[in-house]
Amino acid sequence: MITLIIDGVEAELEQKAFTYTLQVNDMFDFDTREVSYSETIYLPITSGNRSIFGFADVPTIEDKGAYKQYNVDYYVNGIPIVQGGQGYLIGSRGNYFIFEFKESSKKLYQFLQNRDIKGLKELLDGGSSKSSWWVTNSHENGIIDNTMYLLADYGDDSVSDLGSNGILWNIQRSPLSISLRRIFKLVAQEGGFSFKGDFLEDDTFKMSYICSSNIKYEEKQEDTFTATNNERFKIYTAPRYNLWGFPSKSDGNGYGIQLYQGVYSPTVFPYKILNNGYYRVKINIKKVHGIVDEHAWFGILSSSLGGKEDDLNIYNGHTWEDMSYQFDIYGQKGDEIFLSMRAGRHGAVEVEGVTFKIERLAQNNDLQTLVSDFSLIDLFRNVFKIFSITPMYNSKTGEYWFYTLSERVNTDNVLNWTGKFVKVKEVKFHSQNYAKKNNFLYKKYDDNNAHIQEDWDGRLFFEDETLVDRKDFAVGFYAHKNKRLAINNVELERMEFFAKEEKVENGQVKVEYKEKTGRWHIFLRKKLPVKAIVTTVGGDRFVVENVNAADGEPYKWNTLLSSFYKDLPRLMEHPYIVTAEFALSEIDIYEFSFFSRIYVEQLGCYFLPNKIKYKAGALAEVEMIKIS
Repeated sequence: MITLIIDGVEAELEQKAFTYTLQVNDMFDFDTREVSYSETIYLPITSGNRSIFGFADVPTIEDKGAYKQYNVDYYVNGIPIVQGGQGYLIGSRGNYFIFEFKESSKKLYQFLQNRDIKGLKELLDGGSSKSSWWVTNSHENGIIDNTMYLLADYGDDSVSDLGSNGILWNIQRSPLSISLRRIFKLVAQEGGFSFKGDFLEDDTFKMSYICSSNIKYEEKQEDTFTATNNERFKIYTAPRYNLWGFPSKSDGNGYGIQLYQGVYSPTVFPYKILNNGYYRVKINIKKVHGIVDEHAWFGILSSSLGGKEDDLNIYNGHTWEDMSYQFDIYGQKGDEIFLSMRAGRHGAVEVEGVTFKIERLAQNNDLQTLVSDFSLIDLFRNVFKIFSITPMYNSKTGEYWFYTLSERVNTDNVLNWTGKFVKVKEVKFHSQNYAKKNNFLYKKYDDNNAHIQEDWDGRLFFEDETLVDRKDFAVGFYAHKNKRLAINNVELERMEFFAKEEKVENGQVKVEYKEKTGRWHIFLRKKLPVKAIVTTVGGDRFVVENVNAADGEPYKWNTLLSSFYKDLPRLMEHPYIVTAEFALSEIDIYEFSFFSRIYVEQLGCYFLPNKIKYKAGALAEVEMIKIS
């Protein structure tokens, strides 16, 4: 007896059996997902069924309930075949409603659809900060499921060899790396899913990270303050005459420049930092005139950081025009900043037209700057492809289980259907989904120069003359460059997140690094036996012992084919694909899981199930692949 419950109400049926298909797209389709669905069901247009679909007891069909999703439970002789399925009213024909439903195993894909990685709540954590504490903590304390900055050559000349002192790493433009396991946990949390599987606890997955080239590293101005003095005056040696402050305003900062005439002036105050962050100070002087051969120094003094200044050789009678000085600092709220201009002990220097400007730089730690777009459904599909993962939904527990190909092929969960076997309906000896030469590929920066990244691609060959010569299986991540950067007895991955451009301006070579956007890479986090001297945007330096770096070696396709795909030839090298009839009961369907092997004594081997077509009271058709 067939029972169909739609939105909690038992539908009126004519007890005509219909086919329910269970399918897992595995080695035939790298878009790995489990799907279970019904064929079209014809429900008589009765008063009860009209009520289910919101049409009340009227003879005409309106569209009130035609576009909603219905909750479906499907029973055969009281045994649940589907619970919590999703049903849709397709239309009507004659005296029947046309209805279809599917199991809720696709909820994950439906949740991921039209969502982007940047939409995940709490994607960024403290590790996205480039402060010395967070960078050191991320590298030295073994934190996982996090975001952090990993050492690599990103194309911006940010690393250099310090010999016995380690590696100098300018982290200013380094892209953020995000733990894959963190992403999976956030998706599970937001979607209300429970993700299970030994693979999720595997060291490879736990230490896997992805990162993208920055959308744009901005240096926009915030908390900007500018002060100007157009007068001409002398600067001296004594420090108290060289500090410049600002006439007081209600907010504590000012608008002009006034020279201190003594140790203390009640109407003049220094600039006070408004917010924690990186600041850039620019000092422009229209004219600097030397009276005696000496030195002069121009810079800033800070109540917490001390002084930063540049010197200038002064020549008697010479005038310098349009002199500019720039300093980057990390300021904390309340810090006092002074402009400092001083001459050597015997110097006599005049300046004219001084402009002081201070601005807080954009933190560049926001989601839009640190992370490029990446569709979540594309991200999951790419990860499934790389690790040969088949996600399976357990409707009894409501859990999603992630199984690798090796786990499926070698599982101890064996269904002995010898006694249920009826006959073989069809045998296929070839799979046109593959070719003689199967290329497993990563994306390339430039197809015309793909050879500089081809070491990350792999190939799998099948000896079968019926197959086409070549097929490509590609993922959306970019390959690293073949040649790594050898530095300080270690090798660093090279990724082209920046393009170096050199321009000659006023006789000087100016170097710029142009961001290449949207280039996602995947790699493992690996601790190196070398320390790094890390510098930040403000010029601060700190030491990270045994720095963590990006390691792409485990993600080379040839490595993956020999590990996660090592059992693929057992299925696809001279394949034996059987469609057979079995006398399966509703209990067999209820207890069935694709995470199992089927044994049939009459056929003398084990099989991997791929598809089951079940009709109550009739023989079931099972498509399965021989495991060699």
